[in-house]
Order: sequence, then C-alpha cells, then structure tokens
Amino acid sequence: DAKETARGFIENYVAGPTDKALVRQKSGGRAMNYVYGSSTAENARKGALEQCEKRGQPCEAVMVNDAWIAGE
Repeated sequence: DAKETARGFIENYVAGPTDKALVRQKSGGRAMNYVYGSSTAENARKGALEQCEKRGQPCEAVMVNDAWIAGE
C-alpha cells in the first residue's frame, strides 16, 4: 500500500547520514527524492532537486538534514 511505501521511504531518509535533503513535487504529486551523505546540505538539496525535476515537474525541498523547511 502507498502509505507503507511512503513510510519506508521517509524512514530511510531519516536514517541516512547527513548532509541530506528531501524534496517533493510542488504540484502535490507523489514524486519524492532524497540525497544523503553529501559534502554539504546545499549539495544534497541541489542533487535531490535535480533528481526530482527529471520527471518534468517543479520540485521543492521539504527537509534539510533533520529540519522541516517546507513552506519557508
């Protein structure tokens, strides 16, 4: 089920080493990506956004390391 899949995805993100970033489609779609273990938080954010936007939709960062930043 989709909820369990999303939960596992988020759990993997939280368990990943810093520096990391989690992004999602701005449209509210289900597409999400993350990058962890980067040299800086900014590199993680950029990498995750690039991966997400390869699907052809604009994306936004929602977490950097363990801080929720969506809506900032």
